[in-house]
Amino acid sequence: MPFYQTPANSEKRVLTKKPKLFEDGKPNLNFFTQLNDYFSDNFAFRLEMVHINELIYTVALKHSTNEQVIFGKSGWLYFNETIADYTGMTALSDGQVERIATVLTLQSEYLKSKGVQYIFTVAPNKNTIYPQFMPTRFVKSSRPSVLDKLADALTIRQIHYSDLKKALLSENTHKYLYHKTDTHWNDLGARVAANSIMQDIKKLLPEFNFNDSKNVATVETKSAGDLKTMLFPLSKSSDDGYTSLALDSLYTVKRPFRSAEDAKITTTSDVNLTRLMMFRDSFGNAIIPFLSNNFGYVHYSREYPVNFSDLDAHSPDIVVYEIAQRNVPKLLNKAPLMPAIKRQIANLDAADANGIIFAKPKGNYVHVYGYINRDGNSAYRCYVTDSSGQTYETFPIFETEKLTNKPAKSAGFSLYLTQKDYVAGDFTVTFDFSGTTVSHTFKKQEVNLLADK
Repeated sequence: MPFYQTPANSEKRVLTKKPKLFEDGKPNLNFFTQLNDYFSDNFAFRLEMVHINELIYTVALKHSTNEQVIFGKSGWLYFNETIADYTGMTALSDGQVERIATVLTLQSEYLKSKGVQYIFTVAPNKNTIYPQFMPTRFVKSSRPSVLDKLADALTIRQIHYSDLKKALLSENTHKYLYHKTDTHWNDLGARVAANSIMQDIKKLLPEFNFNDSKNVATVETKSAGDLKTMLFPLSKSSDDGYTSLALDSLYTVKRPFRSAEDAKITTTSDVNLTRLMMFRDSFGNAIIPFLSNNFGYVHYSREYPVNFSDLDAHSPDIVVYEIAQRNVPKLLNKAPLMPAIKRQIANLDAADANGIIFAKPKGNYVHVYGYINRDGNSAYRCYVTDSSGQTYETFPIFETEKLTNKPAKSAGFSLYLTQKDYVAGDFTVTFDFSGTTVSHTFKKQEVNLLADK
């Protein structure tokens, strides 16, 4: 091991670091256990052996030993996290889909109050667009997917939704739009997605014009792809073929900038004065050149949950929120950072339902969240009324990382109040389960105040 140089890690996980005999001036009682874990991750020629082992399995058995990668037909690879959507086993009820729609509706309403347009969009899983290369042992569900149900719910609520699934399916008859050995779309797919988004932006901003980059030449791609390097750590190239575009850059990236993986990226150009703010994930990497070539100002953020705190600093004309299909269920795990919307609700004859509530300062906000003992799989809207009588609508979200001891039946709520709006005292939480109303008044002494760390 002292003479062996470990190749760059391609396993999409943090390898165990070498332990220390002493920590904080005290003997490390777990040293030998940690040393064993370190050796298991870092012994000499480990990646070479992983590579050879995987070659044996994929060539002889057409099967992957890496539980994160699905070895498909004709050399196509798929990410295991997309299988639940593909087979219809995604554990989201119709009520939870409605709650996601509510989360997005509240975001749209807030931005509208600030004079900003809003578009939500989903980057489809690769097997949503190319199911024909999936192994036959996985049976594609004939039922509507979570993505289909959410698209329908957003249409009913008149939330602007850019349907990338429809756009990609209509363009995938000529050249492949996703990498065979990577999770993501290639530049051809990114161009389709970007044009679909910009077409929908033009519907909201008629003065906006864009170049669809249809005449840009393709160039050969050599990258192995994230899924292939997870299987074969020493791979340097792929048989993807011509999947990149020689797109001229008309924009300037503000520094500091390292790569498209940066958490925040800002670009400027002279093409127009239209300003865009985009929340995105790794699927957004390949979209950046197409959008930045067509907007005078773009700020990209990979923050999760979305954070609207610096909205005024970027003054966007429109906000686009893109998320991968496999991550749609995560929209119910954390509330977006934005001030809660004020409401007026009637005094309702509501049954009492106990629960728990927390309040924790976070920057210029106070995060108020908790749950009541009711079925959280149903659709519901939730409201919090403070001791001054002011009512706010909450996100119908169960804060999974903050509320670790989840009861069997629990309906969560989460909202951010500005420090100015937060009034310490009693809080009445009211849930409307499609006409059936329950509520609980948490006395001041029941509010769990947490320190800001």
